[in-house]
Amino acid sequence: MTNESILAALSELDIENDDHWTTEGLPRLDIVSEILGNPVARSVLNDAAKGFNRKNPHFADESFGFAVGDDTVLNDSAVFNDSADVKYSDENKNSIDDAKVEKELQAARQDLAKAQKRHNDACKAMDAVIRRREEENERNPADDIKRFQESQMQQRAETARIRVAVASASAGLKNQRF
Repeated sequence: MTNESILAALSELDIENDDHWTTEGLPRLDIVSEILGNPVARSVLNDAAKGFNRKNPHFADESFGFAVGDDTVLNDSAVFNDSADVKYSDENKNSIDDAKVEKELQAARQDLAKAQKRHNDACKAMDAVIRRREEENERNPADDIKRFQESQMQQRAETARIRVAVASASAGLKNQRF
């Protein structure tokens, strides 16, 4: 179980869902374990996501100076100084490759932070859409009664028309001679 998988599981928690959180505002271990598919200890969660709780659902990554889920985005020069005095020789080849990998990792983490924020915002917007749809489709008992009464009035009116037509027809037959 990697820190990334733990962070991914924690990002699936809904801050609006009381079932996902303890009374202290910490992620419930059984819910996180269910998402991960493996049991997880509180200490492992705390190590993977320091400071993460219901009131602060962000993943602090002090080594890179930003929080996942935060709007803060660093440019590459904030972490890697391209003007650093790096000599391109065979003995520095590994360190140059390491710097490229670290730079790519930083960029991927920033992209992930942006994507997680977009995902969280989209989930909140979708929740609002669902709530609005449910409210629109919510049946009001008074409206149901009114619709029933209107349908009963229509049925009675139709029955009355039929009776009048039958009475007229039978009255017309009585007056006719064969």
